[in-house]
Amino acid sequence: MRSLRTYFGGMTRILAPLAPLAAAALTLSAGTHCSSSSSGGPVAGDDAGDAGDAIADVPVVPDATPDTYVPDAGPVTCTKQPSFGLAVRVSHNPDSLRNVATASVAGLPDGRVLVVFAEAIDTVGHYAIYARTIDPTTGLPAEDERLDVDADNVNAGPGLRLTTLDNGAVVAQWRGNVADGNRLRVYQHGKWSPEATGPGSAMPATDADAVTYAGAPDGSVMVVRMRSTTAPLSGATVYHPDEGGPRGSWSTPESLDLDGGTGAPFVRPMGRPDGTYVLMVWHGTGGPSVRTRSPSGAWSMPRARADVGARTAQPDGRLLDDGSIVLVGLEGAGDTRQVVTSTWTAAAGWTAARLLSKLPTANGVVPFRGGVADPYLFTLNGSKVEFVGWVAGCATAAKDCEFHAITRVYDGTASPPAWGDPVDLEVGPVQNGADYAQVVALDAKHPVALRGNVDANELDFKVRLTDAWSPGSNLLGGPAGTFDGGNRSVVRFYGGTWGLFALAGINDSMGKPLVSQMGKVTPSASPPGGWNPVSNAGSEMRTPNPTGAYVDGAGGFTIASNDATDGMTTIPLLAHDFGGGSAPAIVQVISADESNASFASVPTIAPRDSGQDRSAIYLVSATPTGSTGSNRRLRAYAFNGQGTAVVQKQLANETRGPRAFPQSVLSTGCGGAIAYAVDPADGSHALELVLVQ
Repeated sequence: MRSLRTYFGGMTRILAPLAPLAAAALTLSAGTHCSSSSSGGPVAGDDAGDAGDAIADVPVVPDATPDTYVPDAGPVTCTKQPSFGLAVRVSHNPDSLRNVATASVAGLPDGRVLVVFAEAIDTVGHYAIYARTIDPTTGLPAEDERLDVDADNVNAGPGLRLTTLDNGAVVAQWRGNVADGNRLRVYQHGKWSPEATGPGSAMPATDADAVTYAGAPDGSVMVVRMRSTTAPLSGATVYHPDEGGPRGSWSTPESLDLDGGTGAPFVRPMGRPDGTYVLMVWHGTGGPSVRTRSPSGAWSMPRARADVGARTAQPDGRLLDDGSIVLVGLEGAGDTRQVVTSTWTAAAGWTAARLLSKLPTANGVVPFRGGVADPYLFTLNGSKVEFVGWVAGCATAAKDCEFHAITRVYDGTASPPAWGDPVDLEVGPVQNGADYAQVVALDAKHPVALRGNVDANELDFKVRLTDAWSPGSNLLGGPAGTFDGGNRSVVRFYGGTWGLFALAGINDSMGKPLVSQMGKVTPSASPPGGWNPVSNAGSEMRTPNPTGAYVDGAGGFTIASNDATDGMTTIPLLAHDFGGGSAPAIVQVISADESNASFASVPTIAPRDSGQDRSAIYLVSATPTGSTGSNRRLRAYAFNGQGTAVVQKQLANETRGPRAFPQSVLSTGCGGAIAYAVDPADGSHALELVLVQ
């Protein structure tokens, strides 16, 4: 699952249990297809791991002169190791009612921290949604504000989620107890919007309705609701934070239903710099129609659909700076498909579909594996997009076709705008079949084209981290002995703007898992990877499936593993590679007096492209040996690119029953923030926030 920006160039950064970056895996084993997967995700759980080596728990005193986080000052240089501030109470005065069911944190453009949480208001399962901001320069919270305007309408599982948009807005979504249960408000320009989809709003949404949104640089936010059974099936409304009252206002919803189509619609909204919104709308059969909304609120009439087929064709698209759209999709059947493309402009509509999957000398097809196609469209800049795919010149079964890694660039500045000729990237030796060939999306801008071999001891690849593709390299060529002797490997790539990292899981010739290796990849070097074993005091990470993986804005790479082992018990490990070529810092995150420990919250949003976000924060929940009930310890582990130590802090001990939530860590600048709930033995409850600087 990726954000709208990844697929359609929209303006969404999702702060949710999603991947902070794409984790690309190539499993080098005979007879299996390759697939990509994501790192991160919800990792709640307190019941994994056993006692390991003790970790000293030394309180950290906040530095008297902390680093200043200036949101728009460009790349950040941290001058000291991270320190933890004092806990700030965010929820109300504690009493037996004030249990906090969930909480989420987000960073605002001015550097403040936004906390949204669900807190009990009685003893029979009714909760309210509150929001509060904290100024990191003072550590003081502002007054809280209740977001659910109708009392007693939120249950104990509100499904609270925050999404930050590239225009600075934060969208809060939650569920209510009634039919109009898909609730949404927007925080923009220092204020919360009226509800967009709640009871009494112009466009109410139920739990079953799909809701999506995008922002424009003028600060506005569009929300689209889609439903499958009740007319109108789809509609859109726009929030203007500085018009229509002290809270701003939502526009009159516009129906997006098209020409009597049946079935659930699908809409992708995209915001333009001038405040115009462009929407691709699929409804019924066929490709998308386009609707536009001007800043004044005028909607265009829908025009003819694109030749590229329905959503089942796995379309991908980009909105360019000039307002045109480049759309691609799949056609055909079987395990090879054609890739076709169409472009849209406001003046001419959609062009006729044309074949995109070509070799330099012939038409071709791409492999279609397990019902899923590889990523194939990437952004170069606001005027250019790139197609990357493994293309063969035959249309028979994939195993009989000779696949080549191809790149083609669409140049919107050309006259007329057009796709360039296909270029063979020449990745690895030419061979038939696509079992060991793959295209990986590190993010929406950076592709990796790679191919392995049947013996699983070679992995040829090229990557584009800048405007140019790297030289070809064999990643598994070194160091000597690591991948030799019949070993078989699974490699996952991570990175993007900040560099390329890899995590390799290794099995020996008998299938026995060996210690995993991690390291930064330098494509122009020989060998390109500087590998380091992920092990500490006899505990080894033996599977390349981290609980959480994160590449920060300093080019550091962090992985969390709940299931490292010493051969008898599982032990959670945290490993941080600072990207400078030295061995990673690896620690066991369980103490000798604990019966288990596991990661409760990991970074879930990628750092900003400007290089501002150098930090990485992880939370671990542990059970003291011999404790009963829900007693826990909660520890934080932080990095910020300064020094080589892992800085930890015990946030709460077993007498306070701390709880963390999937969205409860925020990594920004040289630090960030941590939200957690405590439930003391006296029956009171509180939500606390600790600033990391």
